[in-house]
Amino acid sequence: MAITIDTEPDSGPEWVTQRFWGFDSVIRGLPEVLQPIFANFAARPTYLLADEVIQNPECASVLRQLGDTCELGTHLHGDFVPPKEHPAGPPGYREFQCDYDVTVEKAKLEALTSHFEAAFGYKPVSFRAGRFGISSNTVPILTELGYWVDTSVVPGRVMATELTKVDFRRSPEQPYWPRADKPGRKGHTQILEVPVTICRHWVDRCPILRNRAKRLVRRLIRPHRAWWLRPSYSTADEMKLLIEKFVARYRRQHHLILNMMFHNVEVIPGASPYCQNKGDVEMWCERLEKTLSFWRSVGGEFCTLKELHEIFCRDGSK
Repeated sequence: MAITIDTEPDSGPEWVTQRFWGFDSVIRGLPEVLQPIFANFAARPTYLLADEVIQNPECASVLRQLGDTCELGTHLHGDFVPPKEHPAGPPGYREFQCDYDVTVEKAKLEALTSHFEAAFGYKPVSFRAGRFGISSNTVPILTELGYWVDTSVVPGRVMATELTKVDFRRSPEQPYWPRADKPGRKGHTQILEVPVTICRHWVDRCPILRNRAKRLVRRLIRPHRAWWLRPSYSTADEMKLLIEKFVARYRRQHHLILNMMFHNVEVIPGASPYCQNKGDVEMWCERLEKTLSFWRSVGGEFCTLKELHEIFCRDGSK
């Protein structure tokens, strides 16, 4: 299991970006809340850092102090990265990476990577697009910049923007080497795609139903949603069932890979739409601990995204 954490400034109940950044969820959330939990299970997470976090000196200092207890990668919210950034956009303002032309996307990824290297003294190898908005140009750009791993794919989902949509409905659930122009499909590039673990609803996996019928059935059975390996979206029992389903589904594979994701802001009251008070945070942490404990109980191990790439290359999984 990889634990991948989008690491960003404090937000709010509606994901509204604050005009003046707050970083309590990094400065306290990581060392005081998350790292002690991970240490109990010998788990090394991968923190995927937004540019605002990378360029904040106090955040960078906290992250450097974590040493080899984690991996640090990057996470692009292009709204706040030059060129053509919009740091003071309207409430709820959101740009998607897939909506940029190739020149702008490349410039933003170059800037993000350069800022990371200046802050930490080495190049990042793991990446996730903000809002999972990976484009048809992202994989070649990441390869050119020296990245090894992307984790922007959410199997079975469609990420729609005002200009386009990113369709992951037919994407594999286990790590794969993607096509250069279609990161949601298998190909022969050098980047390892590690999809977020989500237990797709039976409707999405049903070959008999066409798309219109699937949408109708989903509306009729809305409470029976898909499960994410994510403490703010699923209960501990749901995540245990998800793990059991994946263990059964991929029991013949040499490796079973799970990818838990969440945001650092979810562990600070009021810094996200999820945990609004201390009790919410305690329940969230209990869900996380129970899930990590269950994974250990079935013989599961933990690794970073960089380590996953090394495993797949070593075992000839390409």
